[in-house]
Amino acid sequence: MAGWRAHYEVMASHDPEGPAEDVLGFGNRPRIPRWAFAVGGLLVAVLITGAVVALRVGSPGTPAPSTSALPPSNVAAANDAGGAADADDVLVLGSYLFRLAPDALSRSDPAGAVTTLPIGGLDALGRAGSYHLVGDAAAHLVWLVAYGGSPTTLLAVGTDTMAVRARVTWPQTVNAAAALNGDLYIVTANAVVDVSLDRPPVDVARLTGRYLSIAADEARYRLVLFDAASLHAVNYDPTTRAVRSGPKLPFGKGDVLVDGDGDLWAGGYRFTAGGGAVLVRLDPRTLRPVASSPLAGQLGPGALLVASGTSVIWVRSGAGGDELWCLDGRTGRVAQHWHASGAVTSRTGNALVDVVGKVKPLTLHGCRG
Repeated sequence: MAGWRAHYEVMASHDPEGPAEDVLGFGNRPRIPRWAFAVGGLLVAVLITGAVVALRVGSPGTPAPSTSALPPSNVAAANDAGGAADADDVLVLGSYLFRLAPDALSRSDPAGAVTTLPIGGLDALGRAGSYHLVGDAAAHLVWLVAYGGSPTTLLAVGTDTMAVRARVTWPQTVNAAAALNGDLYIVTANAVVDVSLDRPPVDVARLTGRYLSIAADEARYRLVLFDAASLHAVNYDPTTRAVRSGPKLPFGKGDVLVDGDGDLWAGGYRFTAGGGAVLVRLDPRTLRPVASSPLAGQLGPGALLVASGTSVIWVRSGAGGDELWCLDGRTGRVAQHWHASGAVTSRTGNALVDVVGKVKPLTLHGCRG
């Protein structure tokens, strides 16, 4: 751990609460013959049966969103707490909706109750960096991380209690972060650092070099990174400390992302003549591209992977603008498309985007969230 020193505080040893549930007589009227009741009852039964069949079948070829969407009270509560300020980030984690505004982190629950944690002075950047929420559902934690400046502050907050669990003042610029089983892994200029609740941060000895992005593959309990020096994706197992690299990828600046179903995607800017976007699904074992999204040709100079859902990935164009695409996490095909700027978050059956200081639900048809 040569070359840096961090101020590290453990605020509490554990959440006192348990895990959050994942959670959204006819009077004087004329007499009617008995046979009419029988016929009417039969018709009602037929109609109910037809309705049940329709609900089960759905529209041919169109994935039907789950009915387990967040209750509207979550969204209304988040907007009441957030005011008119644009959110730096929004995150659905369990049954909670988190909204990171300039000076506070708010959590709204299914009943519409809001808990707010003031975070003024989160770092010394004066709002110059980009601020992000990194969720760790298994550990019931949400991390607040600022990218793009130094020094910065890393804050761990218990999702059930909204209590600060740890605070780390970090002297170097953080470029990316991912959380896995209670630990936050941050990418700096030439190292990956493991930040834990119960000990000071330590460098990950097997991951030295220049990485551009990092994602947590919860289904396989590992991290996936994009190595900017060798232009390949890397798997890292925190248990065995094994590192496995894939083949060279056809882009020079890229991101990696894993959806909730374990589908692994890489996207970025093509470095060959003519340039253009690259958006490919990788085999989780070999890290070789096995499928390409047909959307790549519409993304201009590059693909920006901005978020993942349960079974989808969210993509924007490297050319900028407000276009937002929801892609099927398996095929890479466009499920739905919007003109909506701002941070986006989703899980099965729902998707939310922060537009002009308000969290708004997106109406889902083909997109499964």
